[in-house]
Amino acid sequence: MGDWSGGRITWKLWLGPDNLPRRFQAETVYEPHGPDQKADAVRINVLYKGWGTPVHITAPSRKLVVEAE
Repeated sequence: MGDWSGGRITWKLWLGPDNLPRRFQAETVYEPHGPDQKADAVRINVLYKGWGTPVHITAPSRKLVVEAE
């Protein structure tokens, strides 16, 4: 297993006519340092919708929550 360095990030953000985000895309490419490794990528595509509509969020059960120090 070789070493990996932080990647190059490219991104795009689309805004609606109300200047609120509608879509976000990002890609991070990690370049390997080992001779037997190939570059790897992480791609993200986020769509934003329903601005201004009510949202109800239910907290997870206590057994699923971890307190970090």
